[in-house]
Amino acid sequence: MTRADAPAQAIAAIRAQRAAGQLLVDRRGSSPEEIAGHLLAVQAQDLQGARLALRARGARLPRLTSTMRLASSAPS
Repeated sequence: MTRADAPAQAIAAIRAQRAAGQLLVDRRGSSPEEIAGHLLAVQAQDLQGARLALRARGARLPRLTSTMRLASSAPS
């Protein structure tokens, strides 16, 4: 390894650590509750965005039903 390679390797190591910390590397099919507990929260602008965030981390989620869509779009 040359001196010029060191910064690139350090950046790659930091990226790998961040991805692992966000549960984006080792996706073992955790539950949505386990994922949210590890991350402390899952933020999304809508239900579909939240589902995608959880699914990217390995959560197995049922398909959205029309009732879930209506419930998520109802004003609070």
